[in-house]
Amino acid sequence: MLSPRYGRKSSRGGVVDRKALAGFVFSNRRDLRKLEAITHPSIAAEIEKRVALAADDVIVEVPLMHLDLSGEWIRVAVVADEKIRTARAIERGGDPTDMLRRVSSQASENDWMQWADFVIDNNHAWSSTEVAVHTVIHEVRT
Repeated sequence: MLSPRYGRKSSRGGVVDRKALAGFVFSNRRDLRKLEAITHPSIAAEIEKRVALAADDVIVEVPLMHLDLSGEWIRVAVVADEKIRTARAIERGGDPTDMLRRVSSQASENDWMQWADFVIDNNHAWSSTEVAVHTVIHEVRT
């Protein structure tokens, strides 16, 4: 069970205060794993339901390599250096301390590269990443 601090009444009408929750779980790896154990089965079930209803190819963004999805999937990792990921998150308005905690709790670039069937390097300009995405899509379809 998660710490009682997650059960406090929200000023948002019962909606989870994602920022407050992130502040707790990204500062404590044990709490993060507990939250993932609660949420991941439902997330995986919803992904599988939506994929089953799809009429065409589907790309699913999964930010966690250990999300348990059934069936066979082609795994594509989009990787970038930790410093670049942190800087980009801060540029989007993230608090620097919070972003450092979040990024440091994520799997490493090397872990993602070992996990993936295809790797897209996102260390450079978007145009380079976009070309790599189209290349992977072409390779998967042929």
